[in-house]
Amino acid sequence: MKKLGYFCLLLVSLNPSAFSGEHDIGSHGYFRLGTGTSVDGEQACYKAPGAGAKYRLGNECDSWVEVAGYDTYHLGDSKDGAYIHTEGMLTFSGTDEQSIEFNEVSQLYVELGHFSNALGEAKVWAGRRWYERHDIHINDYFFLQMIGEGGGIRDLDLGFADFAYAYMQTEETPAISAVELTGKVAHRSHDFRFYNIPTNQGGSLLAFLNYSNIVGRQLNGTERLDDGLGDTTSVNIASADGWALGLVHKQEELFGGYNKLSMIYGEGTARNAGAWAFEKADAIGKLTTSEQASKLEKAYTFRITNQTLIENQNWAMMTGLLYEKKDHVEFDGIDQTWLSFGVRPAWFLTKHFRMLGEFGYDRVKNHATGMDGSLRKFTLAGELAKKRGFWERPVIRAYATYAQWSEEFRGQIGGETYADDTSGWSAGIQIESWW
Repeated sequence: MKKLGYFCLLLVSLNPSAFSGEHDIGSHGYFRLGTGTSVDGEQACYKAPGAGAKYRLGNECDSWVEVAGYDTYHLGDSKDGAYIHTEGMLTFSGTDEQSIEFNEVSQLYVELGHFSNALGEAKVWAGRRWYERHDIHINDYFFLQMIGEGGGIRDLDLGFADFAYAYMQTEETPAISAVELTGKVAHRSHDFRFYNIPTNQGGSLLAFLNYSNIVGRQLNGTERLDDGLGDTTSVNIASADGWALGLVHKQEELFGGYNKLSMIYGEGTARNAGAWAFEKADAIGKLTTSEQASKLEKAYTFRITNQTLIENQNWAMMTGLLYEKKDHVEFDGIDQTWLSFGVRPAWFLTKHFRMLGEFGYDRVKNHATGMDGSLRKFTLAGELAKKRGFWERPVIRAYATYAQWSEEFRGQIGGETYADDTSGWSAGIQIESWW
């Protein structure tokens, strides 16, 4: 609770007019909590090794909470005029039913809008932010997002499209097994987006471009020995660059729902192709020579995703499809193809009760090792909700899940519970809500 108090105090301090003028104060958030069991009492969950996500219905072994608060202060008499928007978010998680721990202040930023007639609807912002994220809902896979600290401008009207630019930066101490380093290396990301480009009736296009670079530098450190630390030394981290680009097309008004199709390519320091912007400490720690930096710059990912929602008063169905090819083999040995397909139908049997099913299929082929395996997950669930609707929350659900996987994945799926098996089951109850 002390951290929450500090957090609220910081929000107020960022907005010096917090005790005067006209304010819109509110909150939004998300949480899921539940408990489940498998063959030995501890709930197992099922994700294919190398896959970026898993189909989530009846397949979430953790608890997750996001709580955000905001204050939009309107400087003039009209809410159409200039404003200052201050927002922050805390996240919490737990891996069992015993506790939910504080993770971090995930978002804390200030955004200014309507300050200039020349800028129109454009907003300028700075801080820590989950920025413009796109995902496949049924497996919670964010194929395009920016998360970090920085600033930018968004909703700038160019006539043919709206434009947004965001600069974000992270700093990491490289991880090298033989040396304990002091100092950090900066990884910078420049995100350009052109969106709301009309294509056809009910259709619009988003074009994404990213330039990314790791700023090389020399760091001091101490040699790691078996019996402790040894002599001081220095390590040179080489610079590296990368870029990514992609298209996202959304078709609205499609059988009561929509379709969203994306194609994204990224290489070098942007090799995650929009799914994540920054390299981690162990990857930066490999950049001790220009040859290693060159190998990173050759690494690439190509990804296609498609998500469809069909919805009416009696039933709804969401499908997800993904193809991803990663070739990072020269840099860190990753050379794999991930193919994924899932479908979640829902039948609204009454105003407050619905039945759901979910089938998810993931196949991962590791070209570097020759391993090629698949995972199939089936879930049947019943939900209580306030009213009909695929997106309607909160819900209380009871579920049963069964999974099968290839012999190649034995010991890599289902945790210790199913370490010696190629199939498993789980069942449980869960509440999920957002507001």
